Amino acid sequence: AAAAADRSGTAQFKAIWRQGLPVLVVGLWPALRCDWAPAALLRICGPEAVTLSDCNANGELTEGLILAHFCQAYLSAEFAPICPRTGMPRLLKLKDWPCDAHFCAKLPAAYFHDLMQVIPPPLQP
Repeated sequence: AAAAADRSGTAQFKAIWRQGLPVLVVGLWPALRCDWAPAALLRICGPEAVTLSDCNANGELTEGLILAHFCQAYLSAEFAPICPRTGMPRLLKLKDWPCDAHFCAKLPAAYFHDLMQVIPPPLQP
């Protein structure tokens, strides 16, 4: 099992993850069975309170926003909430979601199983 894990990049993934570095994952869409598009997450978890970071305001955390705000702004910039301090549209980054529970408690079982099939992703050398 350890050899298989090494071939899949698990050890390398964990080393990068522990450092807090961003991980950009591409090419997994064909392996997913559930609809992971923002519109689908909007339908499933839209009214849930989340922590969002405003990248236009040096990562300032936003308050009083829900997952729907993030998904709608992701789908179309015209729906981005306006920062009351700057008057500019917020560039939102979803932070540590779900923060108060495991994915299996937040998403339907099919989504959780779908996600577990593709993480950690194989890494390119």
